[in-house]
Amino acid sequence: LLYPPVSRCPECQVTPLCPRCTHNSLDCGWYRGLSQELRDLCLRTNNQHVLPLKILLHLRSPDPGRFKEVLEMESHLEKRRGTGVWVSHHKNVVDFLKTLGVITNSSQDSDLVQQICGILDVNSFEVRGTAALAGMGMRLRGVYVEAALMAHDCITNVHLSVDDHFVMAIRASVDIPEGQPILYNYTDPLQNQP
Repeated sequence: LLYPPVSRCPECQVTPLCPRCTHNSLDCGWYRGLSQELRDLCLRTNNQHVLPLKILLHLRSPDPGRFKEVLEMESHLEKRRGTGVWVSHHKNVVDFLKTLGVITNSSQDSDLVQQICGILDVNSFEVRGTAALAGMGMRLRGVYVEAALMAHDCITNVHLSVDDHFVMAIRASVDIPEGQPILYNYTDPLQNQP
């Protein structure tokens, strides 16, 4: 197998899940309301739309909760406009959500989805599925709102760890004087920088 098998929600048959988790009834109900043709389309395409869709559905719900906090995070929207990543998200997420009827053709809707994609790209942390799960060490992305506030530096003063329940721990690697920033390197050190 090139990719490990992906478990799907037993109710909607669309959302990818690890074997021990469930997803919100809002998402599940939304997917179940799609025609079989659109559900099949969701299964055949990439999963890049799943988290932006979840965020949109929750933002539009009567109780958006912590999803409102996500929209306050940095997205670098204007810096990304017209770049390769913008075009990729437009094709794989924006256009797909239009096909599903989640958003309109308005530039406001497109920009909101691009903002959400930017927030996810800029603020998410790489985590790995545990070997005990179907993910078997798969690379995943997690959004940790408070942890995303750390400043970037090539020389860090903290270590991060994420346990099997996806709880992140941040520990100082050196004494950090009061008032000094907490620094973490959240770019790939082998990636070329301009």
